[in-house]
Amino acid sequence: MQEDPSLYEAYHVGYRAQARKWPQNPLDGIVRAVRAMPKEMVVGDFGCGDARLAASVPQRVHSFDLVAAHAGITACDVASVPLP
Repeated sequence: MQEDPSLYEAYHVGYRAQARKWPQNPLDGIVRAVRAMPKEMVVGDFGCGDARLAASVPQRVHSFDLVAAHAGITACDVASVPLP
């Protein structure tokens, strides 16, 4: 996917289409749980997609995925994550 980012985009288009059909999106529950945590908490989002978690909570979120969909995401293989 890193060699051909269009594959990454196609995967996420399909994922978003499927997620719209789910009775509940698990990410919504994760957002609620993280919002309830102390604001000083630092969160790692592995396989973040479009980094919706980071955009939805006040905590600092480190967003990682195979391809960086935008500047707030660190592109990496989760087997070797460049945590600060």
